[in-house]
Amino acid sequence: MSIQPAAAKKPGLLRRMRHYRNIYLMLLPVIIFYILFHYVPMGGLAIAFENYKPAKGILGSDWVGLKNFRKFLTGIYAWRVIRNTLTELCCANGIREYALSETQKYGHVTYFWNGNRSGKV
Repeated sequence: MSIQPAAAKKPGLLRRMRHYRNIYLMLLPVIIFYILFHYVPMGGLAIAFENYKPAKGILGSDWVGLKNFRKFLTGIYAWRVIRNTLTELCCANGIREYALSETQKYGHVTYFWNGNRSGKV
């Protein structure tokens, strides 16, 4: 018969956190950043699916689902707004030539998007 050594007791969570408190303090700004800039804006995204009333707030407004999207996409200016948004996105990211039928018709627009230079870039 052999004698088994007593199992070492693991330190508790609070004791480990106190021991590594400097690491947790360095982690705190990262956690605060993700909460502020990744989770808090999700409440604002819910407004797209609600009949938002400022007096009722985000959580108190009536839920309408995709009604707001249907209303936007069936509007007369929807595709113009989408095209303009994509054009702005391309220009902001350094895409200088954007071939659409209207830009090919109007040379001054292509000249403007090329950084005021004519010809190929």
